[in-house]
Amino acid sequence: MRSEYGCAPSELRLLGDYCDQLNGLSDVKSILEAMVSAAMKSQSADMGSAMLYSRSRDGLYPVVWIGFPEEYLRTVAYLSRNAVELGRTPATCCAAVDDIHTGPRSPLFGDAAHAAGYRSVWSVPLRGPENAALGTLAVYFRKPRKAVNGRIALLELYAAAASFSIRIAQLSEQMQADRDLFAGANRDFEGKVRKAEERRRALIHIMGDMKEFNKRLGDQRKAMLHILGDYERDRSRLARQTERLHNSRRALMHLLQDSHESNLRLERSRKAMIHIMGDLRETTAEIQRREQQLRDKQEQLVQTGKLATLGELTTGVAHELNNPLNNIGLFLGNAIDMIELGHSDRRGILAELHNAMQQVRKATEIISHLRTFGRAAPVSRETVSINHTVERAVCLMHEQLRLRQINITSDLSLQNPNVTGNAIQLEQVFINLLTNARDAMAESERKEIRISTRLYDGTVEVSLCDTGPGIPTGLEQRIFDPFFTTKEVGAGTGLGLSITYGIIKDHHGSIQVINRPGQGATFTIQLPQATDETLERAVI
Repeated sequence: MRSEYGCAPSELRLLGDYCDQLNGLSDVKSILEAMVSAAMKSQSADMGSAMLYSRSRDGLYPVVWIGFPEEYLRTVAYLSRNAVELGRTPATCCAAVDDIHTGPRSPLFGDAAHAAGYRSVWSVPLRGPENAALGTLAVYFRKPRKAVNGRIALLELYAAAASFSIRIAQLSEQMQADRDLFAGANRDFEGKVRKAEERRRALIHIMGDMKEFNKRLGDQRKAMLHILGDYERDRSRLARQTERLHNSRRALMHLLQDSHESNLRLERSRKAMIHIMGDLRETTAEIQRREQQLRDKQEQLVQTGKLATLGELTTGVAHELNNPLNNIGLFLGNAIDMIELGHSDRRGILAELHNAMQQVRKATEIISHLRTFGRAAPVSRETVSINHTVERAVCLMHEQLRLRQINITSDLSLQNPNVTGNAIQLEQVFINLLTNARDAMAESERKEIRISTRLYDGTVEVSLCDTGPGIPTGLEQRIFDPFFTTKEVGAGTGLGLSITYGIIKDHHGSIQVINRPGQGATFTIQLPQATDETLERAVI
């Protein structure tokens, strides 16, 4: 037996259960999810959806979709009023499409709808007070299905129950908002009452403080009377003290007379002190003059060491200059022969002359380097590349080391560290160390020198290692003394390492030696890395 809507009793029971379920829901989305699920169950539908109407955007937006693929949901994320009207799915009346494949094509049931896999759709509106549009409820079938008025009416009952629950939920939310507003106003009122009570209590405390202040004022008036009595007694005592003061004044006059005599004696002592200060200034000037002479002698000693080193380098440099000079003669001879033979190859003659000029520049560079190293080093300090200075020293010594079959290897830091100092003096340090290593390996079978640089913790370290016999045991602490040498008489001055030690100390650095008897020695120099602070200190 069916009802007047053409519904079976089981469907009516489902509708009653659905209404009971709505009574326990308070938010709109939960109500719509329950509505779609119950409508799909009652209609045996494969898919279902619920959309709400947006007044601000004048169209429908989806809230609940059950059984649809994600591609379709992205396609119908929002339906404007035009799309709703073209798709024959208005928000204020029922609509049904028995078979989408045979029905008219529309933006709502386009390719994405066909891809979703449904053939038939029934849609009913969700209505609010005064028949206002709230949204739509729709069920979808994978196979064509003809819409029957009774089934559409049952679907409308599900939509009506949900519309009523939605309205109740909206009213509940409004009531909750009103309650929150009232609670906020009540809290503000209670806060103002508390502040008023606090002001009243503060006023009571102020009144009590005023009473206490008046009491203290009366006590102070009584104390003032006692003070006036004490003042009179003090005035009498003051008269007596005045008499004693007069007696003290006479005694002070005698003291002043004695002080005058003391000042006379002090003046005589001051004049004697002036003479002593004059003698002290003369002594200080003499000390400064002697110190300047000592510095001049030290500079002369350093220059003498450089010239001695330069003299030792002369043989190697002369051989090094001989190569470019021979090449110059060869290139110029070729050019003269070509001109005398009447060759018209102007390009070939220019090539020979250019080659000769290149050799001239090479010889000039060698001589310039010697002149720079040989002249007296200025006292100024600047930022110096330690790798470049080491390379210049090795360049000067290269020919001498090659002639003595000494192999030199360099392991220079890729960080290219800088120090603050004098490039000429530092180059002399490295040349002195290379010269000592050269002389030490004169009788060694394996002749190798390894020089390396590295940077760590703001310190630049230069190490020079040789494969000579090492330093005789017990003499490690004396090698930096002036005029001390382990070489034979006449083979050395004993100034090289002493000058090296002095230059490193002037650069705020340190030099150490690690002795390996029979295997060689390693000299390690540590200098502070160049910074604005070290440069400023060096200038001062």
